[in-house]
Amino acid sequence: MKPRHHDAGLREAVLYADSQLRITHRPQPHRVTVRLIGEVDATNHTALSRTLTQLHEGTQQVIVDVQLLRFIDSRGLVILDDFSRRGWIHLANMSPQFRHLCSILHMTFEDFGGKFAMG
Repeated sequence: MKPRHHDAGLREAVLYADSQLRITHRPQPHRVTVRLIGEVDATNHTALSRTLTQLHEGTQQVIVDVQLLRFIDSRGLVILDDFSRRGWIHLANMSPQFRHLCSILHMTFEDFGGKFAMG
């Protein structure tokens, strides 16, 4: 897809979009920052997994920014947890609610915080 141009000349491309979820990314030296926007549910698990796999295969580090994620079901969390445990992704900008849910489910993600935000 054609990248979208944002402030300061940064390029952000849409990798996947449906009525529930949009996955965008911005390549950077030695890593790719991905933003999940909207909701992860049964309708887009396969797309999320496929997109993260493709990104992992082509880069050294994938940062997944979850700041704009409004909802994620348990299977979506398992997908992120699996990729994280393999060392394929790192999460950034987790809300307190997201962290709390992960702790209830005994999932531990290192929050890379705002330093990898897409801006």
